[in-house]
Amino acid sequence: MENNKKNENTPNTNSPRFNSFWIYGVIALVIIGMQIVALMGASQQALTLSQLGEMLQARAVEKVVVVNKDKAYIYLKKRSA
Repeated sequence: MENNKKNENTPNTNSPRFNSFWIYGVIALVIIGMQIVALMGASQQALTLSQLGEMLQARAVEKVVVVNKDKAYIYLKKRSA
């Protein structure tokens, strides 16, 4: 009888508990966010041959990587102020 009274008098604490999987979720979101920010920083755009010629004459090109007949990656030098 006394056990039943003790159980009736104690408040029911069904509040949500901390789950350790929240840590993994936060870490995953941080990693995904870093990848998205890194992808946004890289810019790609199509160039004409005349624009490429101007860049080459201005010595603004660090290197050119040719992928195939239609595509090449052109890396520009960082300009110091």
